[in-house]
Amino acid sequence: MEKDLAHGGKDCLITGKPDSGKTGLLLGIAFRICEFEICIFRGAKYGHELRFPGRIKTIAYNCNPLFYDENGIPIDEINKKIKYVETFDDILNSCELGKLNVLYFPFKNERKYWVAFGEFLIERFPGRYASNYISLFIDEVEDIIPAPEEGSAKDVRAFTNNLKEFRKTLISFYVNTQQASDIHWLAKGKIRYRIYLRGAFIPKSEHRVIQAAVDNLPIGRGIVAGSFFRILRVPKLRDEEIDSSATEVKGG
Repeated sequence: MEKDLAHGGKDCLITGKPDSGKTGLLLGIAFRICEFEICIFRGAKYGHELRFPGRIKTIAYNCNPLFYDENGIPIDEINKKIKYVETFDDILNSCELGKLNVLYFPFKNERKYWVAFGEFLIERFPGRYASNYISLFIDEVEDIIPAPEEGSAKDVRAFTNNLKEFRKTLISFYVNTQQASDIHWLAKGKIRYRIYLRGAFIPKSEHRVIQAAVDNLPIGRGIVAGSFFRILRVPKLRDEEIDSSATEVKGG
């Protein structure tokens, strides 16, 4: 989580079985750094951001996300505070330090919006916004950069081309998926750091971590691999009373 102009942005892939702490770890990292850089979290239909222990700002780009509680009743406290924007520049101007900026794109063809937004971030003028540093947090990243058999090669190649420019333009990229094989191999090769949680599969290319070590991890612990190696503890976040169809996105 250190930042250095010479080293640029960071990138990290978190893998593990369901309920191993992948989303909680993304939110925990964001909580540690959101006071100093723009943290943008991918909005999805599950409303996972509501577990964030700090302040949240919801931003909707050309769509209308609506939040419901476990009884299907709209949550006015959230819905009335959504910031609606129409341009990528508006997105960054709306982002605030000290908050998790949750960005909703239209769910239909969502990948194309992330590709275009990534290109905009690379070409932005950093001094115009709240921080020169930007961190993207994408839960279930296989939706954006799926394995070849699952997605459009053109879209995925465009996004992976953005990835290689992120580090040089002060953009960090923190993502998770159940198994690394769920995402495109072009993207995996550009992500330097890995965090293995319980249930993760260790690829043959990983020479410093053995499968048995990951299989024996308790829930809430993980192994960091990359330029260094260590055990970490996943933060325990609150559970909101919100069901799996918590968010509906209209328009776009």
